[in-house]
Amino acid sequence: MIPMKYGMKIAAALFFVLLSISPVSAQGLSRSGPMGFSDFQPGPQLIYPLGDELDLSGKGFLEFKWRRDTVYASRYIFKLYKGHSMYESALILKQEVSARQISCQVRSDLLEEGEVYTWSLTMVFFSGNKSDKSFSSFKIIKK
Repeated sequence: MIPMKYGMKIAAALFFVLLSISPVSAQGLSRSGPMGFSDFQPGPQLIYPLGDELDLSGKGFLEFKWRRDTVYASRYIFKLYKGHSMYESALILKQEVSARQISCQVRSDLLEEGEVYTWSLTMVFFSGNKSDKSFSSFKIIKK
């Protein structure tokens, strides 16, 4: 039998060892799924546009950019919504993008001056599981 004062120290040390090797998000502890893998997967890191007012004068397209994570991703799902809400009724474009890509383009004639749009990106893993959705809104100020 281990004395109580040593048992607590061993338990604390074991907790920190397990914490360092278990899947934990930066936003808090995640729940574990089958075989101890996390059900929580952070969304892709968006780069551009991020909450900007955009001037599309003379531009034929708007390029959306993100940081690539090909180690785990098999593909991405890109969605563009009119307005701030991400409901199916506001969806104006949906496309699957290769995991090797770090951007996609949308024709500027699909976007209206003075309107707000929200784009989202979800990573799809080789297992078929999906990450959380990353999203950002922007406003077209000139076309």
